[in-house]
Amino acid sequence: MADTGFFVPADKAHRFARQYNQAATGGLTRTDTGQFLSKPKFFSGGGGLTSTASDYMKFAQMHLNTGELDGVRILSEDAIAIMRSNLLPEGIDNIANIYPGNVFGVDFAVVSDSVAFNGAPEGTHWWWGIAGSWFWIDPVQNIVFVGMIQNDNIFYSIQTHAAMRELLYN
Repeated sequence: MADTGFFVPADKAHRFARQYNQAATGGLTRTDTGQFLSKPKFFSGGGGLTSTASDYMKFAQMHLNTGELDGVRILSEDAIAIMRSNLLPEGIDNIANIYPGNVFGVDFAVVSDSVAFNGAPEGTHWWWGIAGSWFWIDPVQNIVFVGMIQNDNIFYSIQTHAAMRELLYN
């Protein structure tokens, strides 16, 4: 994953995608501020990684393969199983009302109710970035999905993600 990091080096800045949101007057307005073009003071694994569709796909495929990519073991099968497990405390049934049918493992939301989450099979695990990129890993039907929309409107992103699940599973 040579193109994944906490900032985009100067020699790759020309490849960095723009980010947009709906403008109040219609159309789109750019919302990227260049914040990922310099080294941050703190590398936050929960927010701030930049990547390419190709690197994103490698990461997701490695998870689908229970920790292996191109014949190389990167994570143990036990680690993958933990990441896909419900680790929410007793009495907390889901991660949020805007994500019905989902619990939380390590680094991933995990589908616990297929019907509530547009038909994505139980055990499907997923995540999305605030810039609109997202992925899901469906170990039941052996599917990896990577989407890149470069949009920072959370509600538009949630609707787009749901529409893609509807198209694939229903």
